[in-house]
Amino acid sequence: MRNLTRFGEGLPKISYSEREVDMLASVRAALAEQQTRVGLRSTLIFCNYAGAPPSLKMVRGA
Repeated sequence: MRNLTRFGEGLPKISYSEREVDMLASVRAALAEQQTRVGLRSTLIFCNYAGAPPSLKMVRGA
C-alpha cells in the first residue's frame, strides 16, 4: 500500500490508516483492464499520459 501526497509517495503514517477494500468481481476486472491499458507507462492504475500520478488539479476536476 502506498500513499501519494503533495510531498511525495510513501507508506501510511499510522498503521490503522491501512485499509482493506471489498470489491465486486466486476470492479476488480475493470481495474485489471485499466492496469493493462497503462501497464507500459506506469505501475499506477490511474496515471497521466507520461505515466506519472495525476495532478491534484486533475483529480479535483474529475
